[in-house]
Amino acid sequence: ENTTNVGVPTEQDQLANGTYSLDSRSREDDKIKTKFLSFDCARSIFKFGFQHFQYAKKTYVLDGYVSKHITILMGQAEMYNELSYFETDQRRVKAMLHRSKVILRPLLDQLNPEIYSHQLQQISKFLLKRSSLSHYPDVLRRGSCVE
Repeated sequence: ENTTNVGVPTEQDQLANGTYSLDSRSREDDKIKTKFLSFDCARSIFKFGFQHFQYAKKTYVLDGYVSKHITILMGQAEMYNELSYFETDQRRVKAMLHRSKVILRPLLDQLNPEIYSHQLQQISKFLLKRSSLSHYPDVLRRGSCVE
């Protein structure tokens, strides 16, 4: 239940209506995460969430539940992105970012651009941002990125 910012759509509302941006969160969220979570804690949250996304993918398959399936895959990719924030090993950060791209890349060929243009834009933007970061190991850590 969201009691703050009445009238402002939550991330769940934005996901449901297709207006959620993977880059819409503030840097303040990142500061809060590092203050309260360790990598081990973040990893346990990741495992719990990822398991539920996997279960949801079995119910909301691409053929028949396209929008929900896209939302699930975007959530999984974003989970890898979020977990990478807590990782200190650059090889593992690159691997996590690569896994997030592997989850979404097939959608570029599977979705009809006439119907799912907004979702394809979001996916392409996510993939492009992760691709550009993976070529520069020194900026893989969010703290060193300037956006």
